[in-house]
Amino acid sequence: MIAQGGFLIYKGQEHGKKWSLRQTGKETVVQKPSNTTFTMRTKEQPVVSMPSNSYSNKRTKNSLKEWKPFNTTNPHVNWCPLAGCQNSPMCTPCQRRFLLIIATGRSGSTSLLRMMNLLPGVRLSGENNNELNSEKKALDNLWDVGHFQANIHNNAKGAWAHNAIPDGSLSCPIQQMFEALDPPEKQIMLQENFDDSHEIIGFKTVRFHIHNGGENLVKFVKNHLPCTRVLVNFRSDVQAQFKSRAKVFNDKRGSAPILVENEKMKRIAELFGKEYARILDMSNWTKPETGLDALNHAVEWLGFQNCKFNRLYHENNNGYQGDPNEMELDKNCHYSGKL
Repeated sequence: MIAQGGFLIYKGQEHGKKWSLRQTGKETVVQKPSNTTFTMRTKEQPVVSMPSNSYSNKRTKNSLKEWKPFNTTNPHVNWCPLAGCQNSPMCTPCQRRFLLIIATGRSGSTSLLRMMNLLPGVRLSGENNNELNSEKKALDNLWDVGHFQANIHNNAKGAWAHNAIPDGSLSCPIQQMFEALDPPEKQIMLQENFDDSHEIIGFKTVRFHIHNGGENLVKFVKNHLPCTRVLVNFRSDVQAQFKSRAKVFNDKRGSAPILVENEKMKRIAELFGKEYARILDMSNWTKPETGLDALNHAVEWLGFQNCKFNRLYHENNNGYQGDPNEMELDKNCHYSGKL
């Protein structure tokens, strides 16, 4: 087996003539000496195991022998060092890295979104109407059925028949929803052998805390988006935040509800843990003299180097007006962790 340009090339003999098999991840193309080809659709597999007597490559045999289809290998220990990775041939839930911005309304979350999207290899989308909670409800639809939950690890028979479902396998369809909501630009997807699995994706949300203070969603994210970092953002100047909400949303409830929301934000950060969550306070990171330091420290905490912001974006200023100015980070800005 020979690796070439992201492909796995298998070489062998057929009646004394050379042939080759190319594994692309989704298709297997076999090239015979006559230059005729045929294609077989296959499921994505880390390694395609062929009969042991097909090859004499000793190194290949050892690699196949060491590979285990069910494992807990974490491919991104720098980004999510404590993640529980329940890998199987069905799903490798820690393969995709996520970055979430969890915030209260009118706390500068859209400005944070735009600034974080300047970081190399980061692509975050905006609000999605708390799709996380909808995904949780979809799984609850299964877990609420006692028979299904009791037999999830068994080869069930009868009306609820299914084979044993591996741990972690339901995380991938959930992640694919957010991948679909946060696609790259079309010209990137048109590239041959398109693969953006190395990108850090995510979104910002001001609705995370609405249901049960967000506590159930914290557990959901840890289980199904296990390789996730979180920026938890609020605004300690609640009077200024109330005035902004009253102006934009016509919200006349005063500052008391905002104080409650701020406590929920702190609790959410606590539940995620200091390895995964960092608290930001708009009232601090917008200060003229020292505000940028808070954001630059957060960027360093994420694992980026030479990526200092030199100004703030002011998105949604005076309502929903965007900031027309552009900003570029240092050309040496990079992620220092393992990709």
